[in-house]
Amino acid sequence: MGSRTTWFIAVNVLSLICIGWAAAIFLDANQAFANMVYRKTEGFDITIPLAPFFIMFLLAAISFYLVKRSSKDSLTFKKIMLPPEFSEQDERERSITANACRNAYISLTYTLPVVIVLMTLQPLVNPVTPYFFLWIVLLIPFIQWISYYITIRKLQN
Repeated sequence: MGSRTTWFIAVNVLSLICIGWAAAIFLDANQAFANMVYRKTEGFDITIPLAPFFIMFLLAAISFYLVKRSSKDSLTFKKIMLPPEFSEQDERERSITANACRNAYISLTYTLPVVIVLMTLQPLVNPVTPYFFLWIVLLIPFIQWISYYITIRKLQN
């Protein structure tokens, strides 16, 4: 559990934040478009900041470069598309990954009921936090990643 795992955690969390940011931007754009269509307004003005897309592209480029640099073989589609956490070298690493994936899946059975209960709070929280439902949905992969990495750390030490 070294700097490589820390890098994966940082990239995953940062990409999840960028995805939430981009989704919030698209929600605002859709709301502006719906206002134009249903209220029959004359003008049409939607602003979409490109910052989250640029950050995601930069993360993808850096990750691709690091995977390419650390790979001794040629890059296949499977190697590029699978998360780097699944690049096991031996049977012990496969066992650790299998255990971590199992725990991440089990965490989903606890996360989903909590997310459903939190989603029922949407009408109360919406005036204060308009993207509440989006952040709650993005909690699901975040909690799975956390349980995965905690299991990896526990089993590797």
